[in-house]
Amino acid sequence: MGAMLPLSCLVCGAVYSVLCVSCVTCRDRHVDRETVYGKVRGLLVTAFDDHVVEKFLGIPYAKPPLGRLRFEYPEEPTPWEEVLNVTVVPPACTQRGTLKRYIYEHVPNFNRSSEDCLFLNIHVPQTTKQKLPVFVYVHGGSNEVGMGAMFDGTVLAAYGEVVVLTFNYRLGALGFLSTGSSHLPGNYGLLDQLLLLKWVQRNIHFFNGDPTKVTIDGHSAGAADVGFHVSSAMLSYRAARPWLTGRLWTLTRAPGYDLPYFSSVLGCQHREGNRALKECLQTVSEKELQNGRIHRKRGQELYFPPNVDSYFIPDHPFQLLNNADMNGERFMLGFTRDEGARHAQVAAHRLHQRFTRESLKDRILNFSVAFPRVPGIDKLILHEYTSWEDPENTTGALLSYSEMEGDFSIVAPVMHMAAKLTRKRKPVYMYSFEYLSPNSPTLPRLGRYESGMSLGVPHGRDLFYLFGYPLVGHPFYLYTEKDIRMSELVMDTWINFIKTGEPSNDVAAMHQYDDEEGPYLKFYENGDEVTSKTFYKYKPRKMHFWNELLPSLNDLHCAGSVTARRSLLAVVLSSVFLLLLL
Repeated sequence: MGAMLPLSCLVCGAVYSVLCVSCVTCRDRHVDRETVYGKVRGLLVTAFDDHVVEKFLGIPYAKPPLGRLRFEYPEEPTPWEEVLNVTVVPPACTQRGTLKRYIYEHVPNFNRSSEDCLFLNIHVPQTTKQKLPVFVYVHGGSNEVGMGAMFDGTVLAAYGEVVVLTFNYRLGALGFLSTGSSHLPGNYGLLDQLLLLKWVQRNIHFFNGDPTKVTIDGHSAGAADVGFHVSSAMLSYRAARPWLTGRLWTLTRAPGYDLPYFSSVLGCQHREGNRALKECLQTVSEKELQNGRIHRKRGQELYFPPNVDSYFIPDHPFQLLNNADMNGERFMLGFTRDEGARHAQVAAHRLHQRFTRESLKDRILNFSVAFPRVPGIDKLILHEYTSWEDPENTTGALLSYSEMEGDFSIVAPVMHMAAKLTRKRKPVYMYSFEYLSPNSPTLPRLGRYESGMSLGVPHGRDLFYLFGYPLVGHPFYLYTEKDIRMSELVMDTWINFIKTGEPSNDVAAMHQYDDEEGPYLKFYENGDEVTSKTFYKYKPRKMHFWNELLPSLNDLHCAGSVTARRSLLAVVLSSVFLLLLL
């Protein structure tokens, strides 16, 4: 299994002194700090209301994974002697070019990527307090696209007096290609994350960090990755206080690539053996790997999932969820109101015509394969999600599709995970982000759609409020006073969870989740005010439909678990969504 991290492993924090003493040296608007590998020089920036934050952008936490280190587990960085300037957002990890729009939606016009990408970003607030908690964010993007710096941690760090850390990890084929052999075991991106967490343990005290108090937050595929860390025997949290949050917690993905096809397109022959294949793939240029054509086969997109490697992931994640100890101490899970809205947007753009109940029926095939032994599964799902008051209404059909996608792919798996953790006697908290900004984006008019149909509160919208963008602005969003207040509510909730393990704000506190009452904290607009309030039993009929009824109708004794396969497909669909959208 490899060496285990110390028992205090995934828990970090930060400490800062206003005075320039010890490891802190202030020159002009720069600041120097030590690491075990060498000194780094970052920026002093003003966040808002004269709050000053130290920003270190692009600290290497591993050797560049180039040449012989491509498709290898990451190695610690080579120490440096001169002060290393870390004042510019580092390049994103190599990803197929057509998908960089995912980054553009967060950081406009950012267009730098490189295979040399294993960098982290730290935001340290200036404060007289000592040993601040640490918030480590694992970015989403289906493990195919994205980068850590899609969200700037400056505002959250200053507002909450916490250290905020974001980072890159290898994506796509470079991060997860596997033959199932020791030569190409896969999961390189997950091992990048593990090395980053080890870096935090060894270095965060230089940034005034407390390596016994860390919250790890993952979004989408990043939340699934956090789940792998929680269940991996290579980590142990039991002597520390790690708290974890996530917005999508489906724990694995089914194989989604054809290795012979992928390698042959790159000029490497799979049949020559795994060692020769690996050596060949290590010589392929980064540009070729980035070329979108190698990720497609007969109109299908290829992607590269984590896999059971008997090293970092020792067993099927569903079995780990049932049988392994969960390493976290406290958990917070959640979702947005309209998790499937972007799927609906993609469908609308692709059809360029009326989205009818028949259109809805066509897309049900993507869901019904998760329950292959249920007779008439497509009819059951269509019945559950048809707007029977006006079944031929085009807008209603599109909204039904959005709800179906969100429930199946994200909400039901999150509720399933919450139930599993609760049965393991883990403190779990649940939230639903349902706040619709007055300036929320809308869908375009297509065919007979109602003009200006709202996109709602889609996947990932809560992140902009968590990172405090309404307080300082964002190029793509025009925020209002309501948005600012909602952002403060969200940040307060997370900050209290990070500091105390109890998520709360000045309006309400989350109640610990249980199966019987199912409490969750809802963030929403109430008239002219924004607020949060405890509600119970989120969509009980539809959650029972996905998590209880359909699995009970299926053959629960077929290979693996139906519930596990539903979770597998959930992430597959989330991945497909990104591929289609971007």
